[in-house]
Amino acid sequence: MITNEEDYTVSIPKRIEELVIDEDIPYMDAVIQTSDEMGVEPGFVAKYLTKPIVERIQSEAEDKNLLPKTAKLPF
Repeated sequence: MITNEEDYTVSIPKRIEELVIDEDIPYMDAVIQTSDEMGVEPGFVAKYLTKPIVERIQSEAEDKNLLPKTAKLPF
């Protein structure tokens, strides 16, 4: 198991991206699967998410009507 916090900032987002690409699962499911694999709560994993991953999770949630839609620029 990783013990250095700096390693988490790299390994967690990398693992989430791998799951999304390789297993074709949504980002939120990848976050939960990563937390299960590490034996930690999803809130722990959430601290290490990059901004692009957070934005993709938000976009997926808006598409599924789990969050209210935000205004987006048309480009």
